[in-house]
Parts: sequence; structure tokens; C-alpha cells
Amino acid sequence: METTVDIASTVSITADMTSITAADMTSITAADMTSITAADMTSITAADMTSITAASSASTIIANVTAPIAGKI
Repeated sequence: METTVDIASTVSITADMTSITAADMTSITAADMTSITAADMTSITAADMTSITAASSASTIIANVTAPIAGKI
């Protein structure tokens, strides 16, 4: 299976994620993550990510990324 990565989008997403701080992440534990499978992640698309900007609040970014895995964390 071949995977194509849009480098420009990836770089943009990386920059957008800078407003998520370590403090935001501290409530997520390893135990929380164990119920998230690769299949759960497949519903996150590049289109989902395009609405996230550097100006987005950390809570907005987290909500956009975790929406497909809601109920798992």
C-alpha cells in the first residue's frame, strides 16, 4: 500500500499545532490512548485539518482532531 504525503499541508499543520501546550495534554494518559485504534484515526482527513490555523485556540484544535475519536478519551 502506497501512502502519499502532502508536505505543504504537513508543514502547515505542524505550525498550526504550536498553540497546543504541554499543559493542555497533561490530562490525557496512556490508559486513555489504549482504546484508540488505527481504524479510529482514518476518519481524520486533510480537509478536517484545514480549518485549524495558528490562531485557533488549543481547545479548538484538540476538538477538531479528537472529534473522530470522541468517546474514546
